[in-house]
Amino acid sequence: MVRIPGPGRIENRIADAAANPYLACAVMLAAELDGIEKKIDPGWANRENLHDVPEAELRKRKIELLPMSLREAVDAFAADDVVRKVLGKDFADYYL
Repeated sequence: MVRIPGPGRIENRIADAAANPYLACAVMLAAELDGIEKKIDPGWANRENLHDVPEAELRKRKIELLPMSLREAVDAFAADDVVRKVLGKDFADYYL
């Protein structure tokens, strides 16, 4: 989740404190550039606490959930072509 609390300020709340900050930033920037190049619509800005929104409503709004387990996160990492491209196949495979 990216939060924009005010003009000129952006908070990235996706990366865990245990993540390598350099790799996390590289992958996030690559994902952002991929979205720009592919003209992916980011959707409407959300101004409510999504923890209070029922899961059925999230699905209705097409808001995807982040991986809920390490296995789901590893599977998502392995399936992501952007990550493999920016890190390189060998480096991505090393982390997997």
